[in-house]
Amino acid sequence: MERRKSRRISTLSEANPVMKNLQTLEQVSSTEGVSAQLGLICDAMKQTIETVKIAKQKDQVWSSLQVTLEEHLSTFEDHAKQQPVSATSSTSASLEAYSKKLQAVAYGLIHQDDNPWSGHASFGERIGSFAKRVVGRDKLTKKVAEYSTGLTETFEEYKRSLSSSATEQAPPAGGQPHRSRDDIINAIERWARSADITSNIFCLADKPGTGKSAIAKEMARRWKEQGVLAGYFSFTPENSTADNFCTHIANDIASNIVDLKPKIEAALKDDGQPLKQRWQKAVVEPLQDLGNDTFFVVDALDACSATDIKELLQLIISAGPEISGEFSVRFLITTQPADEIVSVLRNNYSVTVTSFTVGSA
Repeated sequence: MERRKSRRISTLSEANPVMKNLQTLEQVSSTEGVSAQLGLICDAMKQTIETVKIAKQKDQVWSSLQVTLEEHLSTFEDHAKQQPVSATSSTSASLEAYSKKLQAVAYGLIHQDDNPWSGHASFGERIGSFAKRVVGRDKLTKKVAEYSTGLTETFEEYKRSLSSSATEQAPPAGGQPHRSRDDIINAIERWARSADITSNIFCLADKPGTGKSAIAKEMARRWKEQGVLAGYFSFTPENSTADNFCTHIANDIASNIVDLKPKIEAALKDDGQPLKQRWQKAVVEPLQDLGNDTFFVVDALDACSATDIKELLQLIISAGPEISGEFSVRFLITTQPADEIVSVLRNNYSVTVTSFTVGSA
């Protein structure tokens, strides 16, 4: 999947400089060293700024985005020259998060109507959902404002990581520094509040016994109290099939969002539907009528049946872009760090993957 995506980007990079930026930004997560990551981001930002200048014309909201990018670029360039030796892997993770926000800006540039490269919209339709979401000038203006907000939030997180790295305790002998439960919950809360509605999935991947399920239950409780929880499901060896997951999630939506209950119950009456069709009819289509941000919690995904996991991952990954409009549908996932799960999630630009161990996920 990743190889095919890279080939598509390569074929258009010469015709569309934005594509070259995306190709550069995709290298950030696999690059060792904060200084090298900063260099890649700076290279991409310079071209993005030039593209924004072309796209903005006289629109104030584009000017604001340009100012934001130029201010961040100046800081990043200074830090790259300094080669901060005190920066830890948490700084690297924050730069990865920033690069994802910058990718969202690049995707948005591809799809906005006044862009000189809008002829490549057909490519964009295959890799994102901006074409459906960015319709009309008002929505576009809102989207560009969200870019500035999202970039600033991750930029501040990067600066905080530099401050904390100076005082971070050395890891125990033979081990690595660990994030606390509160650190993880705060990271989830920041993700949940993010204005970037393309960031649909937060995955907490770590070994057994680290407290992943407790955090999943806590976030489900909080979102339930806030009235934004659509569904919660915990995989177990006895309850491990994608069919059970789909039915349970659909029933949860019907229970938590009563206005959607008739549509969901009608969709579930046909027991003979293939999984993909039932998911579409009982989960995706009802939620498209929703007018607010919504969250799902999926605990212990690694306990899902081996025969179902690949299809289920694709359904979850595609659900956010299919459902989200002006509002977002997001999934919090916990799992053991199984390669067949984490590698798929890492290769998707809309997914944030983390763990308790700093720098391991």
